[in-house]
Amino acid sequence: LGDDSNTLGIVTQQADIYAYKKIGDKLALMGEVAYNKLVENVLKLDDEFVDSGAAAMFRAEYNVTNKLKPYAQVKYITDGFMGYWRQREFNAEGKTKYDDKYNLVSTTVNGETIYSLDGVKTGGTSEYIIGAEYKLRNNLVATLEGQYVVAGEAIFHDFSTTSGDENTEKTYYELTTGLAYYF
Repeated sequence: LGDDSNTLGIVTQQADIYAYKKIGDKLALMGEVAYNKLVENVLKLDDEFVDSGAAAMFRAEYNVTNKLKPYAQVKYITDGFMGYWRQREFNAEGKTKYDDKYNLVSTTVNGETIYSLDGVKTGGTSEYIIGAEYKLRNNLVATLEGQYVVAGEAIFHDFSTTSGDENTEKTYYELTTGLAYYF
């Protein structure tokens, strides 16, 4: 996949800027923007090649007590951002066609055979997240998080039925819990 020796795998350039600001003892604000440039023709989403991607995130956390920290977070991710798992996971094609995130395919471009990764076009996604962390003990933290995702394309499959693409939607939501121990 690309024979350029000056790359990080299929990524030729990557930039990431992260900002963190604590306001008083209770409020923390975080923001991040990221960009990656890919090897030419290495990522094929539906019928077009994507050569770059970007993402942005903003998060606010508020320490209600020294045990409870609710947060709100917003993310936007474009097609071609390589760290984005929704291009295959939790969508109709990913669950019915492939077991892996991307499928390796060969395509002829201007008479030349090239190999690329075949993914699912999302049309860009916006994620809205609300959650809370609760410290059970010094290093043991429980998390409850709700997430609502809106995609530009109908990529999320309704798994409550057994039929195919007619049940894809542009929105997806989930509620998750977690338990983490920090060393």
